Amino acid sequence: MIFQQSSVDLIKARSSRRSYSKRQLEPEVREKIEQFLAQSPKGFFGSELHFNLLEKTSEDEKVKLGTYGFIRGAQTFVVGATSAADPGFVDFGYLMERIVLFLTDLNLGTCWLGGTLDRGEFAKALNLPDSQIIPAVTPVGYTESDRSLREMIIRFGSGSKRRKGWNKLFFEGNPEGSGP
Repeated sequence: MIFQQSSVDLIKARSSRRSYSKRQLEPEVREKIEQFLAQSPKGFFGSELHFNLLEKTSEDEKVKLGTYGFIRGAQTFVVGATSAADPGFVDFGYLMERIVLFLTDLNLGTCWLGGTLDRGEFAKALNLPDSQIIPAVTPVGYTESDRSLREMIIRFGSGSKRRKGWNKLFFEGNPEGSGP
């Protein structure tokens, strides 16, 4: 089993977090994450993907990982990359969500970012060749205990509270009150 908790419990517990403490990941936590990323299998369709743990350090001013203000305080990111010629987005999505659930199992915060990031800066920090693209990243770290007003507004605007319930997503036959 790759998770300590059930996948269903992790899915229900997880929510996007946009405000992080400046606390660095402990070496043993970082090592667990790096091992998990290194062992990530190929996706269902065999796309060539790789995921890296990228840490901002105060000494490395060359690393300016841009999230256009949507993420505050994050020191560490998981960055996924794939071939520009055959991006394999289904495989990417499956493996990225598997990583997010693993991080949730470690009691770390995450937030999928696909549109609000400076891909060029992330690519430069990883020395990615032009033949690779970054579909999404997630900050990973210890979250602030309470959501800030700014985070609540972003969460409201993104529609996070209006997600369909499990009984509407997973059912046998027609869900009650829907369909013909």
